[in-house]
Amino acid sequence: GAEAEVIGIAIDEATRAIEDPQEAMVVGTHAYFAAMAVPGRAKLLLRDAPSVLGHEEALALTKQAGSEGLKEGLREALPALSEADLAALTNVLSAAFDRAALEIAEGAERGAYVNAMFALICKAMA
Repeated sequence: GAEAEVIGIAIDEATRAIEDPQEAMVVGTHAYFAAMAVPGRAKLLLRDAPSVLGHEEALALTKQAGSEGLKEGLREALPALSEADLAALTNVLSAAFDRAALEIAEGAERGAYVNAMFALICKAMA
């Protein structure tokens, strides 16, 4: 849980003073990818933890690593969303963040994945 907690803390610290939800999403995205860039962290949290801990505990780690903050940011940016739609959007974007982090950890071009995440976020918040 400590590795996941570090990510959540990094995102929270980077976005805490930002009032504009869209700006907070951009800054939080950069903070997530910076925190996940620590060698071995993405593979540990996104590949190893789910196979060792099981789905429910791995999901709890994901919440520590920022999905709850993502949900709150989306709630602020999109106040008209129902709770069901908010939960679904959070889940889908969280999965996209995790997949992008894992691909980057395995050698994919970081900039391309960060840009793809920004495209998804912009579409979601439009």
